[in-house]
Amino acid sequence: MKRPLHENQYLATAAFALCTLIGAGILMFFGRGDYLAVLEARRAELEAVTGELREAELKTKTTTESGTTHRVEVEYAYSYGGEPFIGSRLGYGWTKWNSDLGERGAKALIEELEARDPFIVYVDRRDPSRAVLFTDATGIIRIETIFVTVVGMAFLVVGGLSLIHKLVMWRSDHRSATAAS
Repeated sequence: MKRPLHENQYLATAAFALCTLIGAGILMFFGRGDYLAVLEARRAELEAVTGELREAELKTKTTTESGTTHRVEVEYAYSYGGEPFIGSRLGYGWTKWNSDLGERGAKALIEELEARDPFIVYVDRRDPSRAVLFTDATGIIRIETIFVTVVGMAFLVVGGLSLIHKLVMWRSDHRSATAAS
């Protein structure tokens, strides 16, 4: 005879554990970097200073996993509080999506940087060694970030519902056993 689902506590426990682990894993592995970059962009106390572009170079890399990617690597000099600094950061979260620009987009970015006059660098007042060339975090929040968040949260909700189901069934079984004795 087939046992009703509520009597099989192992299924609910396994569903809870599996969905919770998958959901947390998706959010931590895929969403954490984007979230931290957005937080960093919001917390920065930026001040615009004039700098100098030393180098803007197109780097091409081919791998079996992602094919050919094109990145822009920069080096720029700036001064803050009378102290000289060298920077290499494009912006918040750019390390992730810089490789998604494509060759044409990367070349256009290099042209844009080389044409800047004056060359503006945004320095974090709290830590002048941390500077960026682009202040917005809009490039970070893209469709895959939203997708990862929704999928991760969906798994967490299913895991939570599995736990609630398990607790309700346990309480029901516990009441039945208490009433029978």
